[in-house]
Amino acid sequence: MTATRYIGAAVAIAIALPGSAALAQIAPRPITRGHLPATAGSTGSTGSAGSAVATEPSPDPTPAAPAPELPWTCVAPRLASLALGATSVGRSFKYDAHLQRESTLARPGVVVQVEAFPLLALGGLARGLGLAASYAKELGKANLQQAANATLSLPVNQDRWTAALRYAFVPSPRVVVVPSLGLAGSRFAVRDATETLPSLCTSTSTDICLAAVRLLAVTAGSALRLGLSPNLALTANATVLASLSLGAAPGELAAESRARSFGVSADLGLAFTFVRALAITTAVGVTTFQHSFHGGQDLGYSSASETYYGITVGVVFSAP
Repeated sequence: MTATRYIGAAVAIAIALPGSAALAQIAPRPITRGHLPATAGSTGSTGSAGSAVATEPSPDPTPAAPAPELPWTCVAPRLASLALGATSVGRSFKYDAHLQRESTLARPGVVVQVEAFPLLALGGLARGLGLAASYAKELGKANLQQAANATLSLPVNQDRWTAALRYAFVPSPRVVVVPSLGLAGSRFAVRDATETLPSLCTSTSTDICLAAVRLLAVTAGSALRLGLSPNLALTANATVLASLSLGAAPGELAAESRARSFGVSADLGLAFTFVRALAITTAVGVTTFQHSFHGGQDLGYSSASETYYGITVGVVFSAP
């Protein structure tokens, strides 16, 4: 009985204490298996063991890298292109002695150029590898002023060709740089000219006896194609040439002495693209050679200079 009284008194005191009801409300409740309280981010579902499974929001997809800009149409390398043009080319030739010279302001002619980048569809470095070739020929005459205002004229053969490996670098959409390495040939000959040794063809000769020039050279150069607008490009080319051989048959330049030649070629032009497959071009250019002779004997001359200069206007047909 005494114990019962003490317990009843304790309960009465606990009920009478202030705040006891609030304590009862915040007192932790027993957690039973399968009745876990939901937490932030929880779906409220339970696993096989009764534990809560929380799902996190999926991360945003990584943004794709922007596609590289394609080169402008007016400068872009093409799978294949063919250029046909008309030329007007002058030639000057002279020795460092009083021998017969040749100087003609312009001879009309034609030029054909081809260029191909057959690996464009491939990825990687191989896509920039290409080939190029050209051939130009002019028709005209060599003239020699004679006494009594008479002029002696004889037809000439004047032509040039090139063949090269190229590689196209595209540092920006409007700029393409194309270095090249190849071969070049140049020929000049007067048909029906008097065949004589170069040292005997003096400036006072009454017959045309100009030495024929037949040159084969190795070339190294680079071309720049700069887009001024998506359809208009500035083109510039520079090439150095070193002779591999120089014709030494009777009547040719090296007939009396061993000779070496070194040359430089440069041109500047514009190309306007009407549509992707058609463009018109125009360019002015100059090619100059310095021929030096090393025969071990006094020939009366030790060098000769030869220069070609002119303008070309053409049309270019291209495959995409």
